[in-house]
Amino acid sequence: MSTFFFILLVLLPVFTFLTPFDLMKRSSVYKPSQQTAELMMQLNKKYHMEMGITGSTDTV
Repeated sequence: MSTFFFILLVLLPVFTFLTPFDLMKRSSVYKPSQQTAELMMQLNKKYHMEMGITGSTDTV
């Protein structure tokens, strides 16, 4: 029973203080340059592929 309270005392501040900062974090938006877009078009034509430039920069 005391282990439960110890874990609760440790985890409660973590969720209380870190969660609001995680929720307020803005996700970054990637906007490709004109050169990058043209390069992707040329590569798609050359290799007959459909690679796209996504707006997500998430690496997880």
